[in-house]
Amino acid sequence: MNQTYSIEKNYKTVGLSESVFKELIKSGGKVLETYSNVHRGSGHFSMITTFLFEESRKIVLKHLNLNPSDYSVVFGSKLQTSHIEKQLNQKDYKKISGYEIGISLGVVALAVRKRILKKIKAPFTGGGTARLVSREWIIWSKLPDKFEAGTPAIINIIMFAKALQLIKQFGEDVFNDPDNLQKITLDELFKDELDSLSGKELLSGLRMELIGKSVLVPTTNGQTDYINLDNAASTPSFKPVWNVFQKALLIPRQKQDEIHRKVRSICSEFFNVPQDKYDIFFTQNTTEAINIIAKGFENFSENDTVIVNTLLEHNSNEIPWQASKKLSLLRLPFDTFGFIDSGQLKHLLETYNSKQSYGTKQIKLVCITAASNVLGVFNDIGTISKLCHKYGAKLLVDGAQIAAHKSINIAALDIDFLAFSSHKTYAPFGSGALIARKGLLNLPHEFISEIEFSGYENPGGIAAMGKALDILQRIGMETIFYEEQNLIKYTIGKLRTIPGIKLYGITDTNSEHIKNRGGVLAFSLKGTMAPGIAKKLALNSGIGIRAGCHCSHLTVKHIEGIPPFAEKIQKFMVKVVPGMELPGVSRVSLGIQNTHKEIDRLALILNDMASKQNKKKVVSYTETKREIQFMIKSISNKLFETNK
Repeated sequence: MNQTYSIEKNYKTVGLSESVFKELIKSGGKVLETYSNVHRGSGHFSMITTFLFEESRKIVLKHLNLNPSDYSVVFGSKLQTSHIEKQLNQKDYKKISGYEIGISLGVVALAVRKRILKKIKAPFTGGGTARLVSREWIIWSKLPDKFEAGTPAIINIIMFAKALQLIKQFGEDVFNDPDNLQKITLDELFKDELDSLSGKELLSGLRMELIGKSVLVPTTNGQTDYINLDNAASTPSFKPVWNVFQKALLIPRQKQDEIHRKVRSICSEFFNVPQDKYDIFFTQNTTEAINIIAKGFENFSENDTVIVNTLLEHNSNEIPWQASKKLSLLRLPFDTFGFIDSGQLKHLLETYNSKQSYGTKQIKLVCITAASNVLGVFNDIGTISKLCHKYGAKLLVDGAQIAAHKSINIAALDIDFLAFSSHKTYAPFGSGALIARKGLLNLPHEFISEIEFSGYENPGGIAAMGKALDILQRIGMETIFYEEQNLIKYTIGKLRTIPGIKLYGITDTNSEHIKNRGGVLAFSLKGTMAPGIAKKLALNSGIGIRAGCHCSHLTVKHIEGIPPFAEKIQKFMVKVVPGMELPGVSRVSLGIQNTHKEIDRLALILNDMASKQNKKKVVSYTETKREIQFMIKSISNKLFETNK
């Protein structure tokens, strides 16, 4: 099926804008075919996407006629970049956005003098903004990553760079001539060829619509199809979702409010959010949403607000709290399975809020992940919520790792705040949401307006998120949970028989606890460091996983039993050798597109690695790496070429 079939019929037959828009859409489809999250992945798709993402920075600088030796490009939402701008003098940076060039992709690019960027503070933190995190200190990432909180709008950014090239070729008004494009209605926007399907039938049909399904990658054993087992970092997408993103770009700006209302309604139904009691704000990602909440809690009374989170958190739900100078932070530990002890939470709440043992200091907010991105466990949000409200605290749930895998009922669980990202719900187009009980965001009206306008600049991302959530709901979250439960049990069963392997979290598939874990499995292999495992899986079999600390440094250190003195050594080594790979653990993370056959291939290669079988390779590692680099360069050249 042609990936742009639903766009084609919405064009007039002639017009420069039509041909240029088609070229832009074609580039987005090309990016999606090999999409994965950037920077820390070892699979082919992550390497390709990272290269294209970094090339986009160069294209921005070239467009602005700036020297790469003097300037760094920071990508972000309007909200994030505006707070960076407030620290800059006008002479020290240049800005360009999708909105300004006539194609609303939710992307702002700031080109800032490097010497200035080194001196200013990142207003939003979390995710990849940190290189290494302990309970007491943070080593920030190198520039410009330090300023890009959470997963950026990767696909949108690469399309934005392509748009700049098209402007260079055809003129600066090429995207500001909407008359040459036929507009579509809201009803047309969300229609797809799978609308008549639901349940398992829809799931089966959707798997056939996976973008990049037929892409072959080079390995030591020849060309093979790519297996993406890195869904906890970012999910791929499906043609119906991609088509909605494309079509949303054709909705006139004055009618985009219809998209916002429609997607708010979808979110409301998906999470059971009464819209008369909750606000739904569109954000760039989960990290941005949590930073917004953190800024609100910083506005409470002076230095008496205590935040409780856990050692299980992603850095996005750790760093914004740790980095704040106005908030006190307490952390709950977790057991060997990964569960939080609600008894310890009760003790803290009683001590601070009932007995007032610490004077005016009060626990105002408990921040907890619904599902761990390392151990895969689902925490008992219902019990935690009751405790929080009994003792006068509010509850923030990081829903990034649960939204696409298990139903979460906000009203029934009495959740005050929930944040999630669409790039983990099969719509990787730079959108997400902050769901907040009305009246709890302690922020000025001007800031609230900034949040709203920033989110609105990505109509394609918002629409795609709505479509993805609608599809997941039509499949049924119980169906998805059942399918993924069967697959994770199968994965555990296959991997635990491999000599020298260690699995983390719940590993007994007959345990009563297994119903409380999702499709994330962390493991280590005796004699091989995690980065080495990931690289060998990619090179030998075209399997993409992730290795390291997974932006959850405190979690990984806890399960690995790293003592304080070893932390200090790590800190020293990271400062001395900035490019050093941290050992960490390997992680397999499943999505609705994964199969038992793919797990069989994973287990086969891991077993070969464990038994150190020296099978004769068709080609060497060196030659395979060379082929991968050729593939990356070839895709980049085709994507960013300009027809002359």
